[in-house]
Amino acid sequence: MDRNSTNNSQEVAAGFYSPSEEQIVLLQSILQKESHESVSLKEAQEVGIQLVSLYECLARDRTPPIGVRGNDES
Repeated sequence: MDRNSTNNSQEVAAGFYSPSEEQIVLLQSILQKESHESVSLKEAQEVGIQLVSLYECLARDRTPPIGVRGNDES
């Protein structure tokens, strides 16, 4: 299977959804546009995973882990 055929499918790792590379690039451009600062792909991936984790916690009516609660981690 080539990379293009897997880009549109959900990637599941250890029981949670992981954003695709295409989605991370899109999130990176949104973050850069809104913050007027450079955002690396690694940073965008981290934000994406945290957003998905927060959504999953809210969907399950759970309290998010401490690391996901604040925006003070740099």
